[in-house]
Amino acid sequence: MSSKPANTSTTSTSMRHRYGIAALLCLLILGAVILIIPITRGANPAAGTVSESNPTVTWTGAIMPANPDLLNSPRCAGANASACDNFAITVVPPSPAYGPYIVQIRLVPQGDWDLELYNPDAKYRTSSGNGPNANEVVTLFNPAAGTYRIAAFPFSPVVGSDGNSYAAAAKLLPQPPVGAAPQGTAPVGYANFPCPVGQTCTSGFGEPSIGVNWKTGNVMFAGGGTLKTFRINNFNDQAATPTAAWTNVSANQHIATTPRAAADPILFTDHQTGRTFADQLEGLTPFSTLEYTDDDGNLFLPSQGSGIASGIDHQTIGGGPLAPPLTRDPNLPAPYPNGVYYCAQGLGPANCALSLDGGTTFGPAVPMWITECGGLHGHLKVSNVDGTVYVPNRGCDGQQGLAVSTDNGITWNIRTIPQTAAGESDPSIGIATDGTVYFGFVNGDGHPEMAVSHDKGVTWDTWNSDRGTSTFIDVGIPFGLQNAAFAEVVAGDPNRAAFAFHGSTTAGPFQDASFNGVWDLYVAHTYDGGRTWTTVKATSDPTQRGCIWLGGGSNPCRNLLDFMDATMDAQGRVIVGFADGCTGACATNPANTTKSVWATIARQSNGLGLFSAFDPNRLTDQNVTSLVALQMTNASSVSGINSFNLAIKDTSTQTISTPLRAEVAQISSASGRVVAANADNALSGAGASWGYDSLVGSDNVLSAGEVSGMRLLKFRNPNNETFTVTFNVIGSVPYSGPTCCSPTGASSSGAGASGASTPSGSSPSISAPNLLYQLTYNPVLNSITVRLIGPR
Repeated sequence: MSSKPANTSTTSTSMRHRYGIAALLCLLILGAVILIIPITRGANPAAGTVSESNPTVTWTGAIMPANPDLLNSPRCAGANASACDNFAITVVPPSPAYGPYIVQIRLVPQGDWDLELYNPDAKYRTSSGNGPNANEVVTLFNPAAGTYRIAAFPFSPVVGSDGNSYAAAAKLLPQPPVGAAPQGTAPVGYANFPCPVGQTCTSGFGEPSIGVNWKTGNVMFAGGGTLKTFRINNFNDQAATPTAAWTNVSANQHIATTPRAAADPILFTDHQTGRTFADQLEGLTPFSTLEYTDDDGNLFLPSQGSGIASGIDHQTIGGGPLAPPLTRDPNLPAPYPNGVYYCAQGLGPANCALSLDGGTTFGPAVPMWITECGGLHGHLKVSNVDGTVYVPNRGCDGQQGLAVSTDNGITWNIRTIPQTAAGESDPSIGIATDGTVYFGFVNGDGHPEMAVSHDKGVTWDTWNSDRGTSTFIDVGIPFGLQNAAFAEVVAGDPNRAAFAFHGSTTAGPFQDASFNGVWDLYVAHTYDGGRTWTTVKATSDPTQRGCIWLGGGSNPCRNLLDFMDATMDAQGRVIVGFADGCTGACATNPANTTKSVWATIARQSNGLGLFSAFDPNRLTDQNVTSLVALQMTNASSVSGINSFNLAIKDTSTQTISTPLRAEVAQISSASGRVVAANADNALSGAGASWGYDSLVGSDNVLSAGEVSGMRLLKFRNPNNETFTVTFNVIGSVPYSGPTCCSPTGASSSGAGASGASTPSGSSPSISAPNLLYQLTYNPVLNSITVRLIGPR
């Protein structure tokens, strides 16, 4: 941000890696093939045209020498073009009447081919690099007229039964509709908290992960090729320059923070238990150096690290309740109540392993997919409803998709979102308290979009558009965003979610070195189940100038690496952890594109959070006994039934809204036989209640000094004995407990090191909540005495 000096760092890369042994096997197979099949170069045919009158072009490719290049990307550019099988495709845009269009390119490989696409000016545009025998699909949205080069890269090809090594097709198709809705009007805002100058998190903090311990309120934040882990608390967003306390706890780690040539950092906090996992992948091997802490970083304990035979790249850790029959009681101290999952990708397929002992050890890694999706995936999330596990993927046969397990990772189903296209950046999932899935992604056109499912991805909600219904909505429309990267989603109540991402209003291939767009952090909030979204800019100056490179290697635009992260605290306040790529002079000088990797937190400072239980100034049912007086008249005793009229008077200065009721806390008598006889809810003892909603006037409120109408309360008293009833009065008044964020931004200071917070869903009562009204009825005298008492 503008207050931070510039910093340039070189960070180890996270790219699509392959197992060396698998590549060796492919080379051996290829060697045998070369002995009997002559090698020919060049696609057959070598060129073609797609147009409205000729919408489909097909071609095939012959075997080529394998080139399992792990270090460079792209691999078919410039002088390297001859190492690839090249097809020239000329695009003739359709007539205006055709409407928006796409050109979808699909390569079906034998063995492992990758696909790269180059614009008419020969500049790299996009690519698809999946594992062996997985389709490579690239979609161009409204490509300009011209001749493009489609380059097939022979990672480890083999010969098919027809003598070819791949078959490909390009199709001109109508562009799928994009949902839109009016921009929401929620007054949401964010404060930014950069890592303080002098701390190690001012550089080299790529691929950050963030979590919150709901028991303490502490934020845990980690990133970087050499893992750096921080505890942050004491947020003050009302200061002229927002402040927070950053504590480096990396020195308390033992194995995850050692330098290595290739690494992938990851952090996950199980907010229910307070356990944080901080991990670093071990240099292109199926092993990682995982440690966990139960006290926010003061003490770390080492773990097995990863599953047996795990992947070697792009790891993710997540956890939550176990699905039946392994479900555990979260209130018991042992065993650890939740499952912990470690997932990573290897030779195209990706796999997940489950820990049943809180991340200390892991079982065997189980494949999530083999050829259905590409290797790279987003962060794993677990539903708190039933333990369903989700892992999102940006490219499942050309569409956005997700792997879903309902049996604790034993089996996985791949589900896709119709009408979407594979994107450049990992998607993300947020799971609401009722299991609703919010799927945020960067579509093939670069736009930030959201899909919503209520049945675990089997079907998806639809939105209207000018070209029919769509399975997703573009949340970047209010700002005219043309490109996005690093989608991160978090959800709370069923109708509430937030979608964070870097966005730019500049169109065009954002990975190209000539891209001159300006990037900012945006967060979109929904409070109506995704029907509408309020999108806000969450930073005051750019987070990056120029290109963002996602293809691996040592590209100068690779500073931000592959992802960022988002979470929420116990009150539903959204917190985004990201690496700021534009600091110092870059923040204020449009000509300065110096790249940095500065750890920064964007924390929601005003507006409604993701849990309605913590909305400020909302009405909630609370104990209002301390605000009222009870008035009794017309005591009567007839045939074993004692009765009296009861009215409620507001003796405070506060307005009490309906629903309003008098509720029995306890009935006491010598015989124990006295019971309520005519309660609205048919109960006869504690909990029996009588409603007053129709007795407070048409305004539905009991104002200061107002007395409600009378209700006749009856009690069955077979022995005609004296008895005592204690009452609570329950009414609806503005919530006065801990809140997420003030709608006006008046206050949202965060919890400190020991700032315990009220669990989501609770509604702290107003003052003096334990007071009771005690009524003693004497049926012989038909008299009632009333007094206000404290807790019993």
